[in-house]
Amino acid sequence: MKPAVAIILFLLLISFSFPSFAEDTGEQFTDFWGFHLGTITLAEIEKKLGSAKLVETGDAGGYEAKICYRTNAGLVYFLSGEMGGSNHILLGFGVTRNDEAKPCSPFPASQASSKLELAGLRLGMTKTDFSQVIKKKVQWEGNEGRASYESKRPITASELEKLPREAQQMILRGQSQDFFDVLVSVIGYFSQDRLTEFRVWKIETQ
Repeated sequence: MKPAVAIILFLLLISFSFPSFAEDTGEQFTDFWGFHLGTITLAEIEKKLGSAKLVETGDAGGYEAKICYRTNAGLVYFLSGEMGGSNHILLGFGVTRNDEAKPCSPFPASQASSKLELAGLRLGMTKTDFSQVIKKKVQWEGNEGRASYESKRPITASELEKLPREAQQMILRGQSQDFFDVLVSVIGYFSQDRLTEFRVWKIETQ
């Protein structure tokens, strides 16, 4: 059987292998101002919002790359990490009121009407409101609340074709998983029961 035909049959098979019922995967928190996590680079965001200094901290698993924009309501930052590769794929973003000395660029006038709200998350909300928006058990540690959404995403035809031939064959033979494990994390930071910062990360691993 030709590889292309095998891939098509494989994708048809796995399309019936994943549950069709709706599950809360946290995807509602992965799109901010039209920038969807995992689909764009920090450089591409700069082209749309204007030049911003890339700040890099840590190394290996603790590595973080960030660009930041200043608005009248707070700071907005876009994040990448070790898994974002050398081109810094967007893996996370956040909003904060903590106006520390940071190299943040001015917010572009073209986005002046944009709100610093994400799927119901907004600065100033209470812990109770935060939990209601999350709609999932929140793990609390002092003034930090964290929720995780785990799901699986079938590998696409284009993703499969980009893999080395040996990896493709292992997946087609069922010797390697035919999906990505997806983890969406939402973290809120509070002061006196008011949300002062929130972050969202999305990581996919196979």
